Amino acid sequence: MDRMHEKGVLTPVRKEKGMRVIPTRFVFKIKTNEVGKVIKYKARLVAQGFHQIRRVDFTESYAPVSSAAAVRAA
Repeated sequence: MDRMHEKGVLTPVRKEKGMRVIPTRFVFKIKTNEVGKVIKYKARLVAQGFHQIRRVDFTESYAPVSSAAAVRAA
């Protein structure tokens, strides 16, 4: 968590009266090469969005989408 704060990914805020706290969870993944040797360990912090209520906790949502041309170029 300290590293995420240093990088500016997280900004701590005070919980005010009436605010709901949405639970989070770390998701871990191990990246390996072709022979199964560990290359790196990755972790990400995700919100458990199923606890959110539309127009109370959020007003809009965003999902990244790629185009077929972008996928072919890679």
